[in-house]
Amino acid sequence: MTLHGVGARLRSLGVAASFVACSACGLSSAIRTEATNASRRIDAEIDDIGRKEAAYRAFAGSDAYRPYRVYGDREAWVKQFDYARVKTAAARTVYQRDVAPLLQRNNEKDEQAVAVQIAQISRLIGEAQAFADLPARRRQYIDTVSSSYATLALRSEDNAGRVTTAMGPLLALANRTKQAFPTRAGDVDKRVEPIQKLAEETANANRKVAFETANANAKRASDFVVLGDNARLVSRNASRLTEDVRAVTRQLESLPRSYSKTLTDMKAAYFITVQRWSWNDSADNPTTHTFTYPRREISGEAFDYFNSLPESLPYAARYTSSFFGSSVRTEPRVDARQWAALGIAPREAWNSADDAAEFGYTLSADYFHKYLTTDDGRAQESDWENVGEAVFEEHVDDLGMDIVAKPFGAFDDEKVSKPTPAGLAFVGNPQYGRWQTDERGVSFWEWYGLYRLFGDLLGTGGHPYYYRRDEWDTWSTRYRGQPYYGEDKDKKERYGTHGYVLGSSNRYASRIPEMRRVAMRHGSDALAGRGGLHPTGK
Repeated sequence: MTLHGVGARLRSLGVAASFVACSACGLSSAIRTEATNASRRIDAEIDDIGRKEAAYRAFAGSDAYRPYRVYGDREAWVKQFDYARVKTAAARTVYQRDVAPLLQRNNEKDEQAVAVQIAQISRLIGEAQAFADLPARRRQYIDTVSSSYATLALRSEDNAGRVTTAMGPLLALANRTKQAFPTRAGDVDKRVEPIQKLAEETANANRKVAFETANANAKRASDFVVLGDNARLVSRNASRLTEDVRAVTRQLESLPRSYSKTLTDMKAAYFITVQRWSWNDSADNPTTHTFTYPRREISGEAFDYFNSLPESLPYAARYTSSFFGSSVRTEPRVDARQWAALGIAPREAWNSADDAAEFGYTLSADYFHKYLTTDDGRAQESDWENVGEAVFEEHVDDLGMDIVAKPFGAFDDEKVSKPTPAGLAFVGNPQYGRWQTDERGVSFWEWYGLYRLFGDLLGTGGHPYYYRRDEWDTWSTRYRGQPYYGEDKDKKERYGTHGYVLGSSNRYASRIPEMRRVAMRHGSDALAGRGGLHPTGK
């Protein structure tokens, strides 16, 4: 039997022995203590409910209770103790039915089940406490409101004023927007109406606060619960309405805006960073000296090669020197020509006492995009912009696609934020062009002025590219809000990095093979998956 076999057998015997020993284990002392404490807590809570009820009934029989009677009757304070006892009775049932039998069985496999039931008991005890505490808690609330109602009324009036002040400009903006965009009037109303209802609710609540405040000031009976609850509602609504007004205002103001961002170019620059560990091979306890070479750029093909090497490589190359000379040999699985092409000087920044070294490396990349942006009738193409790996890989298939597009007449939260063929989100909008019919009776979109750049971007043979009416209808009714690459009947994509429209366009035809190699290296079809690069750690 090999040593490996003996070891495996010993491990198996050890596991078996452990299983036999553990099968006799019982519940832990910690869980048994928790269970005991849970039972005691139930008893303690039952006693506590009795004390609280006795105190409440004594107070309810005194003259001091008179100002609270209307609240106690309306909110059924005396019944809260019965509700609390229902909860403790349920907790006791859980203990006797679900915990005690498991404690008696004393099997470690029941540890989690006991813990779950103890948590259930704790929840029921907490609910019992809340019921039993309610009369005292409500009394304290009434005392707080009655002693500070004047301040609460002033704050309520201020908050109601804030609501009124905020609503004026919003309603005026809504009216102007409906006049400018009559087809969106219904959508404007849908956004404004909830805020109007909130404002009306706030005004009604403030009127209740004012009414009860007037009663209190005149020494008439005042409902301090109504006063306090409505003052809270006014405060809460004012804060919420202020935020809602701000958000809806942004949306209404966005309707006349128009913008888009098209990915027009992309590239990745690949780098290798070589590290060296050197030592004196003849020393008894040699010191290892570490040196990191400056990061150097490599081709995509070189990156592919070094990224394909196994993670388990002990080293990439080894340097040795002696009286007879020196040499560099790569690990058997590393191509010596690929390593030599890196141009690594083995003795750069060398420690003079060392005579041996090993080399490893890590890979990295920088990522770049170019964009064509439009903004309210102005167009600009960016220079290379450094983007993160996540952004690059998210859009590696989206060359010639809009990353975001917000047409005139759309709310900002209606913008198209999924990859869409350049300009397609603007098609059908008379702000940007019009439908025409060719000699064959095919309806197509003709761009106005500046926006012809979308047709030029994908055009071929000196002619712009036109979107057909049937294609736009398909996208608009079935794919709006989803990534859209225009798959044909033969399952070929029309748009994006792998689409045949881009591959045959004037702008991209000569460079598309390299761009597609980059896409394959970093995209969904790459062997490494969508995640892209992995550091080798070699």
